[in-house]
Amino acid sequence: NWLRKGSLAVLDQALFSGSSLVANILMARWMIADAYGAFSYIFSIFILISSFYSVLLLEPLSIFGASRYKEKFDEYLRQLTRLHLRWSSLIGVFGISVAGLLYLFQPSSFLFTAILGFSFAQGMILYFWFARRASYVNHQLGRALRGTIIYAMFLLVGIGILGTLERLTPLNGFLVFGIASVLGGSNALPRISNREHSSNQPILINILIQENWKYGRWLLVSSLLFWLTNHAYQVLIGSLASLAEAGTLRALQNLTNPVVQINTALGLLYVPWASRRYVEGRLETLKRDSLVFSALSATVALVYLLIMTIFGDEIVQVIYNEKFADTSWVLPFLAFVPVVGGLTTGWMTAIRIMGKTSLVMMVDLFGAVFTLTAGIVLINILGLLGAVIGIVFSSAARLPVMLFVWRVAVRQDRELLKDIGD
Repeated sequence: NWLRKGSLAVLDQALFSGSSLVANILMARWMIADAYGAFSYIFSIFILISSFYSVLLLEPLSIFGASRYKEKFDEYLRQLTRLHLRWSSLIGVFGISVAGLLYLFQPSSFLFTAILGFSFAQGMILYFWFARRASYVNHQLGRALRGTIIYAMFLLVGIGILGTLERLTPLNGFLVFGIASVLGGSNALPRISNREHSSNQPILINILIQENWKYGRWLLVSSLLFWLTNHAYQVLIGSLASLAEAGTLRALQNLTNPVVQINTALGLLYVPWASRRYVEGRLETLKRDSLVFSALSATVALVYLLIMTIFGDEIVQVIYNEKFADTSWVLPFLAFVPVVGGLTTGWMTAIRIMGKTSLVMMVDLFGAVFTLTAGIVLINILGLLGAVIGIVFSSAARLPVMLFVWRVAVRQDRELLKDIGD
């Protein structure tokens, strides 16, 4: 059963990440440099916003939906859907306001059209993520895969048509992602009853907000710090150097995303499963599972690193039609980052499951400080090379801190169990 679910999860995530990767590659090939740079710039900001969304909605869905609200999952999912609508409406209105202000000063800017496209599309994109996560938690991986197939089909057809007609812009690029996402999400969302739950203790949306905030408040800071260790470099290089270089960095990072998404697929299965085992009081089992999961994730990333090191030049030339061939030497360095992520992922996930979320932000603090100090200096002096050096060092700084934080989390958990026993 685990092998079957794991295979479906990997297939689903491979199709999701693969179609998104192909769409980004086509955009990088067909858009002019500044246009794709503007798309990359705003997409990096979207990643930050989506990480906030993840810790406040998606992670609680994986953990609480598989344990605390397992018996009332339909009602729980319905209330989270309402929270999603509130979130996306708020971000959309804010984004349109920012786009309007930018239009007053730079009406022809590619950033204006990118922000406008993001404002309309972000809620639809996150809805698809929400629907897929709900299907994973509810063990309906077939529905998630069906939604992903529909998403991939409409995404690639839409990008292909616009590119062929030479009408691909940051605005309609975001809109194609959004439309494909809402179509896929509508098919991926688990079936839920239209009838309100008859329990004497209904799930109140205000209670969910409090629970999710308690879980995710420290992780918001951690998400910002993690973003600063990697994705912020696209914003920094776009602001300090040029949008074209931001697009180049994004184009090369596209080629490291498949291995990240494979490990993400395994994590989507691992979190609900490990959460249930931890609720049953198996701390030692969680420790062992975390070690195995980290080793598996790191091994997958290491194999990918070797492929990029040996065949990186050829891969860039073939995929991008030699557009970024003069910067292909960057690829092995960027591929090293997922190896560090793989080494930390099992323990970081376990710390979240244990509820020690205030400790998580310590892991990314050192990398974020490096970005905001040495990283900015490196970009000013070396441009793209400085950004790559900053990304690698910012990511590597997480590993020794993570080992220390993990020991603290285990000690605190043991002391808590001892107090309960007494």
